[in-house]
Amino acid sequence: MCTCALCLQVHAADSVVVSRLLHRILSLSAVSKQNDHAGLLPSFINDVPRYSEHKKDYTIFYNLITAQILQQYRYRLSASNQQTLDSFIHRTKNCLPYFQHASGRPTWNFWATDTSFNFPYSWWIPALRGNITLPDDMDDTVMAIPLLSKDDSIANEVHELMQQYINRKKLYTTSAAYHNFNAYSAWFGKKIPVVFDVSVLCNILQFVHQYQLPMRAADSASLQLIIQTIQRKDFLRRPAFISPYYPQSAIIIYHYSKLLQFNSYKEMEPFRKLLIETAVELFNHTNNKFEQLILSNAILKMGGESPIGYSFSEAVIKEIEINDFSFFTGNIPSYFQHTIKSLSNGLRLLQYRHYCPAWNDALIIENILLQYN
Repeated sequence: MCTCALCLQVHAADSVVVSRLLHRILSLSAVSKQNDHAGLLPSFINDVPRYSEHKKDYTIFYNLITAQILQQYRYRLSASNQQTLDSFIHRTKNCLPYFQHASGRPTWNFWATDTSFNFPYSWWIPALRGNITLPDDMDDTVMAIPLLSKDDSIANEVHELMQQYINRKKLYTTSAAYHNFNAYSAWFGKKIPVVFDVSVLCNILQFVHQYQLPMRAADSASLQLIIQTIQRKDFLRRPAFISPYYPQSAIIIYHYSKLLQFNSYKEMEPFRKLLIETAVELFNHTNNKFEQLILSNAILKMGGESPIGYSFSEAVIKEIEINDFSFFTGNIPSYFQHTIKSLSNGLRLLQYRHYCPAWNDALIIENILLQYN
């Protein structure tokens, strides 16, 4: 048991780390001018699971996910650190129009919509070379709205629009256990197949809870799909199948934890103990510090105790920042039918890892702030 003086010292030491990392995130957004969109956090793509800065990306995704998670804990920051965070969020908001639907509809894209660009996965596919676009996605949209509006008017509008992008027939891009769920697709797209991603569904339901939106049939179906992936333990057995864009068990558990952190959905409560125990077991079976960090954050969100037994020294921070474990994956086989997808996932074909050191820093900040909840 530590004394009050020691607790204050620990708080002070961690506060220095939080302040340094917040300033680092802000400085990275200042120097990055990828694709002429000043304010984007530097991020990179690789077609193998290895961190590399050779192929630059220009996505709003990592800005949004970083802003979302840090804004959630803003009240725990000092006044000066709040100002630093607010400056980063201001820069992110200034970038949003470049990624919004061209019509002005309140949906957002992973990549810029204000100009055409070469599809970043297509250097090996002649048929895809040139200027093409993907539809807007649920993930970026539900993370963008809270930065723009605290009232529920836009949220209600988008929630209504989302009802047009649910599965309404037997779905062959997933396994048989999930064929008939009338849940949300990951995409606002009618010309591409519906794609289920359980982590995206968790983000959607977090958005629904945040704005206290009425539960629609698709929300209930999405929640039941999430629960079934836990009951069947597919988040351990087949993570890339149930979450093609976040295809690691640790990352899926992190998304589950979002629905348990604030007791958002009572239907998730029976799985709290199982998920904490599973996260601890996975933590003990990996030496990758970024994967350990993700699992530790999930455990803390669900009310457990962090298994991290080391401090965030400069060496540890650097190991987490520059890490081969990617948080997000561009998974082209996600659109394929079940049999082809199984083969592609097994061989890890056509999967593009997206890396962003600033997002890894944000997760360190989250871990520190969660430990003093």
